[in-house]
Amino acid sequence: MTEVERYNEAWATGDYAPLKGFVTVRCLYRTHYFNGYKKLLDVGCGPGAAVKYHREIGGIEAYGIDFAESAIDTWKKCDVEEYCSVASAEDIPFKSNEFDMVTCTDVLEHIPEDNVKKTFDEMLRVGNKDFFFTIALEKAQHGMPHDGSEPHICIKSAEWWIERMVDSGYWFTAIPYVALNTLCIQARKPDVSHKHRYH
Repeated sequence: MTEVERYNEAWATGDYAPLKGFVTVRCLYRTHYFNGYKKLLDVGCGPGAAVKYHREIGGIEAYGIDFAESAIDTWKKCDVEEYCSVASAEDIPFKSNEFDMVTCTDVLEHIPEDNVKKTFDEMLRVGNKDFFFTIALEKAQHGMPHDGSEPHICIKSAEWWIERMVDSGYWFTAIPYVALNTLCIQARKPDVSHKHRYH
């Protein structure tokens, strides 16, 4: 069974964890600075909660992608269907430098290790300024609802994730920190004109 098939089955149960994530997204939005951004992409948007809040509360032109086709029904219920697309984070269907903010929260630990570099590269490609990531560093509290399997298939140390981002070319705008076994990262796309200023 592929990862896409596994997540489609999980979503189809109606009891997959992202369906319960609206409170988390609301808290994230209220405690992090998103003012001033014009166009945002949420990678691995799940039910589209972040897209909804950014558009309705922040007045940001927000979009989302998720590779599970079963998420479409939830997008319809949340009135964000026209802003969300079924797509892989390894092949994002937007042009380069299109978004001044790219977010990816509680997603990267669900991606196979061999695909992590391509995912970071793609997000850096479509972003033109800032990035916000949260990455779980341990196993999930609950298994997948349809078969009990582990959702977090890429469990690595904070140092491992930071090295992967450095390898892809991200700059950090704040020191990455760990809270509640989750790595939180604020990053920025390098300014090519200042690329070698420390050498």
